Amino acid sequence: MAPVTGSSDAAPPLRGVIFDLGGTLMRADGHWEAFLAPGLEALRAYAAPRLSPAEGEALLLAFERLWRATWQEYNHDEREVTAEELLAQAMAEAGLTAARAEAAGFEPARALDAFFEPELHGWRPLPGAVDLLRTLRAEGLRVGLVSNASRHRFVLQVVERFGFAPYLDPVVSSAAFGRRKPARAIFQHVLDRWRLRPEEVAMVGDLLPADVEGARRAGIRAIWLTQVPNAWNDPYVGRLRPEAEAGTLAEVLAILRRWREPSQEATEAASGGAS
Repeated sequence: MAPVTGSSDAAPPLRGVIFDLGGTLMRADGHWEAFLAPGLEALRAYAAPRLSPAEGEALLLAFERLWRATWQEYNHDEREVTAEELLAQAMAEAGLTAARAEAAGFEPARALDAFFEPELHGWRPLPGAVDLLRTLRAEGLRVGLVSNASRHRFVLQVVERFGFAPYLDPVVSSAAFGRRKPARAIFQHVLDRWRLRPEEVAMVGDLLPADVEGARRAGIRAIWLTQVPNAWNDPYVGRLRPEAEAGTLAEVLAILRRWREPSQEATEAASGGAS
């Protein structure tokens, strides 16, 4: 599909691609809230044999309230609030001290494993995602991942589960980095790792305010993937305009291949304009 804004023909050849994860390389069976109830039930099942009924109920109520409040403020703050932070705060509100949790055999990391287990099984890779990553690496491009996520372990689990891991370096989550897209710093982290200039890198993502705006702040070309509809984009359509738009991963590959070729202008400039 043709670029939707100013052409990237004058840009230098592409050398690296950053992918978003959810909605870009994989899609969910439901909205995030669809995973909350089964996640809370799994957390309840983990807590039940370890905590008193009162402790367990207080913990679940606090955790659900904090989780919902954080997601409602999803786009308002670039600092990531991790699942670990939320559980620690919920434990404190429930009066569950570290000493009491340890004595009861309640391990926060395992509790979060239980909470995220239903969501882990609620995602599936987009058709052709692994083939796309493999192809880009075989063609000599650097390929990495930047995902807004509240738990880094969840991202690593998904990337491994779907066969993405061999082709992605680095795998960056906002939970581990501390800042979430569209913060420029999280993109710059990858640029520094690759030692590439912003104009040599493209971002592929489904979310306009995170992926496209983040790429713009970092000076990176953006491809907006619309294969998985996302209502959070609605207020930004027409306001945040990527360099290109793609309806499928196959179209993403075609755009990236076009951007890999030296432009006419760049070729002429390198040769002093001779023809």
